[in-house]
Amino acid sequence: MSAARSRPTTLLVALTMGVTLMAQSASARTTLPPVERYTLDNGLEVLLLPQRTNPFFECRFVARAGSASDPAGKEGLAQLTARMLTNGTPTMSEEELARAIEDMGATLAASASLDTFAVQGTAVTLDPSHRDRLLALFADVLFNASFPEESLAKTRALTLAGIKRLVDEHDDLADAAFAAALYGDGPRGRMRSGTLASVPTLTRADLVGYRDRVLIPQHAVFAVAGDFDVDAMRTWISETLGRADWGKGICEPGDLPGRCARLVKGGEALVNPFANRVGLRPAPAARAEGRRVVLVDRDDPSLNQVQWRLGQDNPVTLLAPSWAAFRLGTQILGGDFTARLNMVLRVREGLTYGARFNVSYGAWDSGSMRVATYVAPKDVEKAIDLSLGELEAVTSAPLPDTEVESFKAKINNGFPFKFETISDTLEQYLYLAVDGVDVSWLETYTDRIAAPTPAEVNAALSVITPASMTLVAVGNRDLIPVLARYGKVEVVSATDFLESGLTHATAAE
Repeated sequence: MSAARSRPTTLLVALTMGVTLMAQSASARTTLPPVERYTLDNGLEVLLLPQRTNPFFECRFVARAGSASDPAGKEGLAQLTARMLTNGTPTMSEEELARAIEDMGATLAASASLDTFAVQGTAVTLDPSHRDRLLALFADVLFNASFPEESLAKTRALTLAGIKRLVDEHDDLADAAFAAALYGDGPRGRMRSGTLASVPTLTRADLVGYRDRVLIPQHAVFAVAGDFDVDAMRTWISETLGRADWGKGICEPGDLPGRCARLVKGGEALVNPFANRVGLRPAPAARAEGRRVVLVDRDDPSLNQVQWRLGQDNPVTLLAPSWAAFRLGTQILGGDFTARLNMVLRVREGLTYGARFNVSYGAWDSGSMRVATYVAPKDVEKAIDLSLGELEAVTSAPLPDTEVESFKAKINNGFPFKFETISDTLEQYLYLAVDGVDVSWLETYTDRIAAPTPAEVNAALSVITPASMTLVAVGNRDLIPVLARYGKVEVVSATDFLESGLTHATAAE
């Protein structure tokens, strides 16, 4: 039986795509490289992006399950599995594998995000044999990673040390605490790196089980970009990754394209909470009134900066009709140096070096949107009030035409830089393909950004509800009276949070 279920088809019209970019004085045009997409009989989706002009090669395997599938009490499993994936196989020790990669000047690594697990390799192809060698090593770790016990003990200890360091890395600590405060015990609220309590419980059997359930073709994309022969690559993919028995019987499909709701083997299962269209997020009417306020107590008299976050869940997805207007509005609010939050907090008031409004998007399910910045303890109240004022302003009335048009131009003029290299292009294609969106979505990107009126931008921003936004700060307990202006304050020490999240958070005295 042939390994390809369908013949390769191009995703972009006539194999290339010209995008006319909106500019104030002149138009610009970019042409994206050709891309092929097809599916093997075993369910693996394939993207091919050949570009023979530069001696560079990259391959990625991305499974549509990540740390959100960590079982309760086993937080950090996906990320620890990723860290261990290149630490040896039955035929190569960790040192031998590392030396083979380094001798070629290549890279080979794995990573886990909330809803994906990725294995990535790169090589320079001035010596063409390096590409073949990289592919052989890539397949070896994908199928045969051995997770040796001695290496696991060291990696687990390093992971715990990294979690402990978050006590002093207030930016990351604030992000983790904000996610926990906003999403609670749900998959978005748990620490992806794991906790001081969960990581010591992770065993080699846990890692092997995770690998066997998650690194399967039925919910994955394999993408290749750069310097390679297309026919030869199709043959390698068919012979190496087209195995009919790989992952057979493990995937219980969800109702989203290429996502498994449960990954079952030997009576055990990992659950993928993002496998279905329904039940991903609460209806707006179900949101609680008021806001949650959390202080992560550093108990550090020398602390001179307070990292704080103010935000909420983002109900706007890439496929929503209002996406372009919302994308434009949030960029105006806090997307770059000239955006409103930065101009007020940094340029006008001199309270911080930078303020952003960070927004997470997905095709079917998005993440959070939040103000992210830091100020001196004495300026926390002023900074929060000013930020709330800007949030209220962009939701209360249409923005000025000149401001909207200026940001349309900035977004669209920056669009070609998303495809500056073949790796950049691969990143854009994979971002959509992994979420089940046709890459042709990019064809209308600039037209959609250029279309919204100020009134439509204002309407799209109506989902922002400043009065009920979650507020999190990393600072000392003397901030409690300030934070109490915005809601009932819960306090958790930084060490307790890293031990078990917000389990030990208590009402402020």
